[in-house]
Amino acid sequence: MKSLKHLAFRSEDSFGRKYQENQSDDPAFFKKNNPFGTDYHKIINSKSFRRLADKTQVFPIASNPLVRNRLIHSIEVSSISEIMAEMLELNSSLSSAIGIGHDLGHFAFGHLGERTIEKLSGQKFRHELFDVILAEKIERSGLGLNLSWETLKGITKHSRGPNGLSIDENLPLEFGVVMLADKITYLFSDINDCLRTGFLVEKKLPEYYLKLGENQRQRVATCLKAIQRESLEYGKIRFQETPEAILFEKMRKWMYENVYFILDDQTDRGKMEIALQKTWAKVTEFCEKKPELSPVFITAIMTDSEVFQIASGKKEIDKYNLGFSEIIPYCQKSPYQEEDVLIELDTRKFIYQD
Repeated sequence: MKSLKHLAFRSEDSFGRKYQENQSDDPAFFKKNNPFGTDYHKIINSKSFRRLADKTQVFPIASNPLVRNRLIHSIEVSSISEIMAEMLELNSSLSSAIGIGHDLGHFAFGHLGERTIEKLSGQKFRHELFDVILAEKIERSGLGLNLSWETLKGITKHSRGPNGLSIDENLPLEFGVVMLADKITYLFSDINDCLRTGFLVEKKLPEYYLKLGENQRQRVATCLKAIQRESLEYGKIRFQETPEAILFEKMRKWMYENVYFILDDQTDRGKMEIALQKTWAKVTEFCEKKPELSPVFITAIMTDSEVFQIASGKKEIDKYNLGFSEIIPYCQKSPYQEEDVLIELDTRKFIYQD
């Protein structure tokens, strides 16, 4: 088998959008030759995407522009998703669209923010589910981005956390492409930023890590080629049995044990959690007067710097420096647990408009 082209998702088979494009006020330049190219550009031009520039990837937003934020991570994931899909002759437009939107609704301060809001609200929060709510119910003054079903569904399937890299074979192969692209991107980029910030020293990295390549580009290429070989051999997206896959997963577990779990104990992380607690108190007080609004959603759309500003205790805050203020009216309460989001997404009546 030389490619997976015969298994690529056909753009013309899309289940479509929430409403027809001619019922939308999207400008004409969004009209692409396929629905997923349109989705990509809608996401790129959204408020939520721009706001990712002020949200933590691993390290708090630093003065060093080479340290990645959540926006740069999203661009990198989309890029690697497109490359991987092209290597396997799958639908690169679908993979790219899912990749660019996969962290659209990520919390401030990364996963620490998610865990903190769960403690404060008493409910599970998963950014991949909030991505859908943000894209479909909050963006564009409540109209939503009107993305294709496959883009939205693919976004909900990208997250794995410290768990393995198993892939649901009942879903389009492009979903698995983005899931793996996300893991490859964050592992090598996060190590790169750890070295850049001095959190890690290269000579203390595991020796087996160097077997994947001498630099970040070589390591990414090594993994992409291994995915290509294994996927073509099995006739599906797969990255489990090759020597490269075993080394990759070993290194990923090492990062969780030696970086991700340890970072949460850092002093600056405690400051972030305290800032979120203070902000949450103010948001919940605000929502008592506006019970139709969701305090979780309002807090979730905030950037790192906005959380710190709200938590600062200043009586007068310049609302023009708080971009989230213009989005607040559209943070209407809506169920955001897994069963609620996925059931609504899967039972929605879509109309495809080419």
